[in-house]
Amino acid sequence: MLFGKREENPLMRKPLKKVNDLLMADEEVLYVRDKPIKPGNFRLVLTNKRMIQVDNSTWFIDSTYWYNFERVWIEKDVVKFNYLGTAVLPMEGLPKEDMEIIYKIARERLDAISEKRKPKTPVNAGIKMSN
Repeated sequence: MLFGKREENPLMRKPLKKVNDLLMADEEVLYVRDKPIKPGNFRLVLTNKRMIQVDNSTWFIDSTYWYNFERVWIEKDVVKFNYLGTAVLPMEGLPKEDMEIIYKIARERLDAISEKRKPKTPVNAGIKMSN
C-alpha cells in the first residue's frame, strides 16, 4: 500500500505503529482501517498473509492467518468471517466502500488458499480400477 507525500502512513501512528514491527519481510499491507470497527472497537490491517486486529483501547494485537478462515460473506451490511468452521467474526458499521474492499481482499486470499489445498492429481490417479 503506497502513501502519497501528503498522506501519512497510518501504520506510523499509534495504535497501529506496533503492527509495523510484526510484519514479515514478504508481507504486503493490502488495507488499513484506521477508524475503530464494531463490535470490539478494533482497527484493522489486512495483509497478503493475515488479518490483524488492534484493540483501540488496550492496543492488544490479534493476528489471524487467512487459512484459519473458512469463508467470508456480507449479510445485512455486516461483513462476516467464518473462523475455523465454528465461530463467526462480524464487522459492523462500515461504509459500503470499506465493506466491499474488505470482502474483495478476503475473498481473493481465501480463493488463493483454496487453490493451494486442491490436490494436483486426481485422487485415483495411477490406480488401476478393476471391474
